Amino acid sequence: MVNEIYKIGIRNGRVYNRDTISYTITVIPDLFPEITAEQFKDSLDEKFLYFLGEINDDYGFKNMLFKYNIESLDAGNNYFIKEENSTPIAIPKGIKNNRFTMLSTWC
Repeated sequence: MVNEIYKIGIRNGRVYNRDTISYTITVIPDLFPEITAEQFKDSLDEKFLYFLGEINDDYGFKNMLFKYNIESLDAGNNYFIKEENSTPIAIPKGIKNNRFTMLSTWC
């Protein structure tokens, strides 16, 4: 990405004006979002999992979905997806970084 300069001048069939107006376009690269998440098991009940995380982006976020799969083993000890889920995480408007916490229960 390169910064660019462009000029605007006036000219038609009757008038040619050598004066121009110069503008500079500055390119600001978009960085990749950063997402971190940690899983914690409840010490009293293994069906409760807690997730703590943080998202950051230089241009902010509009929405976020916490997606997860519940896997199980079949008779041949092969993993298969038993259930696919997603839960929206609320993000206040105009926020560039956000911490989230979530509690999930598995049955």
